[in-house]
Amino acid sequence: MFQQLDLPELAAQYRERKQNAPIELPAVQETPPATQEIAHVPLPPAGPVRFTPVEPEAADYGRSAADAVKQDSSAEMLETASDFSAPPPSEAEIQRTIDDAWLWIRNGYLERGLEVFQLALEEYPQFEQLRSEYLLALAKFARAPEAAERQLEILHDNGLEEAKSYDLMGEIAQAKGDYLFAKYAWDRALQINPNYPGLYRKLGLMTSEHLPDYRETATHYLKAALVQEPQDIEVNFRLGHLLTQLQEPAKAKIYLEKTLELDPLHGLAKGLLEKLTTPPQPTETVVPPPPTDIQEPLSVLENLLDQPQVRPQETTDAEPEKAAPKRADIKTVLITGASSGIGMATAEIFAQHGYRLILTGRRLERLEMLKNRFDDLYKNEVLALSFDIRDPMAVEAAIRRLPDDWKQVDI
Repeated sequence: MFQQLDLPELAAQYRERKQNAPIELPAVQETPPATQEIAHVPLPPAGPVRFTPVEPEAADYGRSAADAVKQDSSAEMLETASDFSAPPPSEAEIQRTIDDAWLWIRNGYLERGLEVFQLALEEYPQFEQLRSEYLLALAKFARAPEAAERQLEILHDNGLEEAKSYDLMGEIAQAKGDYLFAKYAWDRALQINPNYPGLYRKLGLMTSEHLPDYRETATHYLKAALVQEPQDIEVNFRLGHLLTQLQEPAKAKIYLEKTLELDPLHGLAKGLLEKLTTPPQPTETVVPPPPTDIQEPLSVLENLLDQPQVRPQETTDAEPEKAAPKRADIKTVLITGASSGIGMATAEIFAQHGYRLILTGRRLERLEMLKNRFDDLYKNEVLALSFDIRDPMAVEAAIRRLPDDWKQVDI
């Protein structure tokens, strides 16, 4: 047997012990060839498992040769086993996960719904829709806009579409109560993609509720939303209510009647419509009695006559030209993270108001594109600096290298 396994030393030891043994040794059962044993070795578990065989010591010679072959063969198979990884989930499976998370949240289990999102993102961080929905949950329900902004930065780093980026920025701004910025962000998204779904509805509802100075603009948003979804009960009612406030009762009745057609139990719409259709009750006007003494005192008339007459100054049609603001009067604003997201949107607002801008970020090509855009649209002076704000030494070096006419930073 030992000769078959190519173990001459063990074969010699075996013959020597057999010759010197006082009693007859039992016959050793022959072991099948090693190649046959290897075929029956169980497969190793899936995964990156590695086994390093240990060199046998002298005391290990007492084990059987078949055991040695089994261990060596198993080690070789473990080393050559390929790693196994589960296939990525389909979009339908990801959507089911999103639906499950929202089901928990809308039924009052916010922490459980957020946990579903977090666990899914730990396993599949590459799915943009999954992270976007998690961002919305943080902004709308958890009231955690800072955490939502961190998710937005991750999406930007992964190449998020620009219109989608502005949409999510608007959601975060609305959660913060910054309704003007939310309006700006959603307007920008519509400029990029006029057919972006759901934006006219969000703009109309938010503007009509929180921005009373933009009521007429809100009617435009709401009418555009009804073009996309004519059966929207909330939009029909809000438009009817808004037109009532704008003193347009005939138009308001159209949308209030549509609301009741879609929802006959809509109490608010029914109440407003009754007010519009009920004719106002005539009110009696009370005429005050004439004054008993209508003659002014003589002293008052004398004082009026004694006052010198003042000639009105002659005015000319031509107004004096306004002097252009001096460069020293224009404030300089430094904006970090201006290459994307909220930093980019903030830079555009300051550019619209004529400020000088120092734009910083990690992506120089985006900063240069933004600089050229502001120069074409608003004629701003813009300085672009590329560095990572997380590196204190890079920040200090960039500020130290500012040109002299840019060292005075006001905001």
